[in-house]
Amino acid sequence: SDKRHMPAPRPIHSILAIATLSFAVPSALSAQIPAAEAQSFLGAWEAEMQAAQGTFEFDIFLRDQDGQLAGEVTDPQGDTNAIEQFALTGAGLVLAYSVNFGGQRSNIRVSLAPNATGLSVILEMPGFTADGVAERMEEEPPQ
Repeated sequence: SDKRHMPAPRPIHSILAIATLSFAVPSALSAQIPAAEAQSFLGAWEAEMQAAQGTFEFDIFLRDQDGQLAGEVTDPQGDTNAIEQFALTGAGLVLAYSVNFGGQRSNIRVSLAPNATGLSVILEMPGFTADGVAERMEEEPPQ
């Protein structure tokens, strides 16, 4: 008889641990990208996001700092977090930063892509995804 060997099911806590570990910031991201390569993304952006839990807004500030891309994200509570890593992906840009969430650090990845009115935005963190759009703000980003 031809009995196929099926792997034993994994307990849910080990699946969650693997999912959390696999969300670590991807190696394609870098702390330094020449600002000239991300010229169209420089400036202040206001993102309006949709998630299963509802809508929210956050701001993205990107600038040329001594020839390198630098920036911050201001979350809906008004807390500012430095963007730690960047990656260019074709016409898009990926940002990664971490926040203190319930007493522990949580990695957040934001993917930006040009669209007709500004940027398409996808925000991902363990157990949460939101998508939306960003438009340029008139104000200058903080220095």
